[in-house]
Amino acid sequence: MYICNALLDYEYSVFSLTIIEYIEITNKSKEKARKIVLLREQNYLDTLLPEYNILKETSSSLGYKHTEETIKN
Repeated sequence: MYICNALLDYEYSVFSLTIIEYIEITNKSKEKARKIVLLREQNYLDTLLPEYNILKETSSSLGYKHTEETIKN
């Protein structure tokens, strides 16, 4: 919702999407590929501290607080 609200408030033109790393997962098992991707994602979360990322750990919703509205839904 943070990104959706920001897009509505500031318009699409002030945002950009950049691919910062290509991860080669060809010939890797699904589990091995998942582990590699999550490790790289965690590295970028820890290093870049993105403003719009709610979760602090990849593949975990630990620490996320749902609003009363989403709990009711």
